[in-house]
Amino acid sequence: MLGSALILYLQKRNYNKGEVIITEQLQHAIEALQRLPAEAQNAIAQRILEEIEEQEWDVIVSKPRVQGRLRELGRQALEEEKLGEAEEGGFDCR
Repeated sequence: MLGSALILYLQKRNYNKGEVIITEQLQHAIEALQRLPAEAQNAIAQRILEEIEEQEWDVIVSKPRVQGRLRELGRQALEEEKLGEAEEGGFDCR
């Protein structure tokens, strides 16, 4: 069942961080989620997982070292654009 899997996932994540295993409010929300049809459960679970991922990215990009590197990459991109060296397209991380 999706609700049980979500509970286990959240408990594992929080346990690994040394935090409260699961709050009472979250437990109630998951119990309510279990009463919904599978399609609704999946949609809500996807939104929850996306929110968790976004919070993880926020933690990563808020680190001073990462912010410094992003600023440096931004300056490089602006310089390449100014020199006409910028190419349209995706990232080349080689």
